[in-house]
Amino acid sequence: MAGTVAVTARRAAAGWTVRLFDWRELAPAHDSTGRLPRARATSDVLLHRYLGSLRERHMRSVRRYVAWARERFAGAIVNDPVLLPYGCHKQYLFDYQRRGFPVVPSSYRPSRSGLAALEEAAAEAGWHAAVVKPIDGELCLDVHLLAEVSPQHYQAMASRTSGFVLQPFLEGIRHGQRSVLLVVVGGEPVPVYGMVKVPSGWHAKASLSTVREAVPSSEERELAVDVLCAWPGGRIVNGFARVDFVADHARLHVLEIETVNPEGGLECASRGTQRRWVDHFSQMLEESARTVGSCSSGTGVPPRRG
Repeated sequence: MAGTVAVTARRAAAGWTVRLFDWRELAPAHDSTGRLPRARATSDVLLHRYLGSLRERHMRSVRRYVAWARERFAGAIVNDPVLLPYGCHKQYLFDYQRRGFPVVPSSYRPSRSGLAALEEAAAEAGWHAAVVKPIDGELCLDVHLLAEVSPQHYQAMASRTSGFVLQPFLEGIRHGQRSVLLVVVGGEPVPVYGMVKVPSGWHAKASLSTVREAVPSSEERELAVDVLCAWPGGRIVNGFARVDFVADHARLHVLEIETVNPEGGLECASRGTQRRWVDHFSQMLEESARTVGSCSSGTGVPPRRG
């Protein structure tokens, strides 16, 4: 939330009016409020962020809202909501895997396959320690070492998702999950800062971690840009994202690409890094508004702020 507050303050100082909406209040069922139609008349940029877990059972409502927002809103949509539901589903890991990116080796099994199917898949892959996570998981919910999952626990987990991603437990996670946070301006991803999450003890959950700012290596920066440029959910023109890595045996593996709530860790960054993030984010918003102005007036002059 640190970045949201800072960006809001910067935009206000630049003459923008910033209003915060809960997307659930803008769904078609709430059309009678007229809140989004009014936003269409007065706003240039609609920025989407999802805070918290967005599981498959919410996807129908989200997609309904997405279609409605794209139809009703005439301005620029930042972190286009059409891309975000794709980012909520870890199918993208397999898309990257097929295209040769260095993703943590991953296998998928539907929930109905049962716990034995996961155990057999891990054995076939030669993974002596494996991690299981929901295909639609967020915030490390239901992420466990496979060996710790009992049949009863599996049934509870399976009731909350359609399937699971199975991955080897990489020892490198003990030294931390490294991340690069990027702002995309005009289709060009710009690495702004990095962070590392060091887990408490052995645990696979990055949420049980200490978080600190870290300078990304040139390899991490280059791979983060390449990964985001190849985002299989659709081209991100103006937006922001986070690419997570784990290094194992001196090799960098892509662990996750976060388009849903990528701002994490900014509160742990230095003041200089926070200012740099706000500068790039503000530039991205300006570019979004400028694009709308060019399309609507043909002049390239940004439209009136609202």
